[in-house]
Amino acid sequence: MLRNAKPSPRTAEKAGRTVHTGQRQRPLPSDKTLYNRLGELARFIDETMRKLGELTTPLAGSTSHLPQASQALTDLVTMTEEGTHRVMDLTEVLLENHKRFSAGLNVIQVSLAESEQDYVGVVAQAAGLTEMVAANQKALLDILTTLSFQDLVGQRIKKVVDILAKVQTRLLDLVVHFGERSVSKDADTGSAVVLLKELEQVKTSIKQDVVDELLKQHGF
Repeated sequence: MLRNAKPSPRTAEKAGRTVHTGQRQRPLPSDKTLYNRLGELARFIDETMRKLGELTTPLAGSTSHLPQASQALTDLVTMTEEGTHRVMDLTEVLLENHKRFSAGLNVIQVSLAESEQDYVGVVAQAAGLTEMVAANQKALLDILTTLSFQDLVGQRIKKVVDILAKVQTRLLDLVVHFGERSVSKDADTGSAVVLLKELEQVKTSIKQDVVDELLKQHGF
């Protein structure tokens, strides 16, 4: 018998697959082990998203019944956007009022300057009010500029929502298709594929009940 003869593919499969890294050999996990780990990871992400959704409850009562974190983040974007726009609208109203107030003060100053009577004290008060109006107007403009942060925050949160949805959908895709090789022939894999397609259609708005049903069908 040749000592250096290579084992047949069937013999190698029974012995367990290995990865050759120089002189050392590291065994690869079996299909069943890999499948179980994928399912456990999918369930972990599912439970984590649920907990994240619950943590957003103190932020607003409307999020208390959200089933998962991506929807909570989407609602958070909406709430901050609405609040920011409201503050901006009120600030613009104040700016318009300041403009009119400043114009009125200017008329008073001109009238006092052209008057033959001595209104030194009144003129000084009007000048002080004019400076105050200018300072307030600058502060209001700074508020409008600062509130522009909401657009950047909203964009980043939406990206997080998209990433969460894509990771979960792709992981579930692995669970479903890998499971087709691991489960028995009598198992109903058709419904799992249908549910997976439903998830792909909703994209960022992953339905939690669909996720739970997929994991349940595959024993997780």
